[in-house]
Amino acid sequence: MPNHKTHCAISKKRTGYDFSELHTWIDEPYKRLGKNHRTERHTLVDSDIRKIRYYWNNKKGEGWGDKAVIEWLFHISLDNLDTAFKMSKKSYGENRFNYYKFGLTESGYLFINFNKLKDYELKETFSGEDTIFDDSDESLFDLDLISIAKDVKKFVKGIGKTFDDILR
Repeated sequence: MPNHKTHCAISKKRTGYDFSELHTWIDEPYKRLGKNHRTERHTLVDSDIRKIRYYWNNKKGEGWGDKAVIEWLFHISLDNLDTAFKMSKKSYGENRFNYYKFGLTESGYLFINFNKLKDYELKETFSGEDTIFDDSDESLFDLDLISIAKDVKKFVKGIGKTFDDILR
């Protein structure tokens, strides 16, 4: 999934403000939940909308709450799109789409085009100012290993406490 720096760069490009604090808040559950952190703050929930609006309107002024909600929605959408792309390799192999072009009309129509482009074609498609490089080395595999390691560590700590209790 896009890392913090990437989410901030996308927000800055879209709005002129990086919303770093918002992106940190969105992904904070990762510290406790690992790869399952998206069970919190990554779903359209009224209570999160109200919390984000209230905080950002008070922090930056009226109207900033709605902007922060929009950036929150883009954040979780990009996370899910990135995950779908990574998972598609297993199902589609190298015959997967890596270029998505969306258009939204005021009347609600969605125009979308999918394509499979080589890396050099993607670079030719976008100008330098359109490029945001995600230099994270995270992958779904890496996140699984990190989560497993954290779960094992918690389990071992739990066993240690149980043995201590038995020996007392």
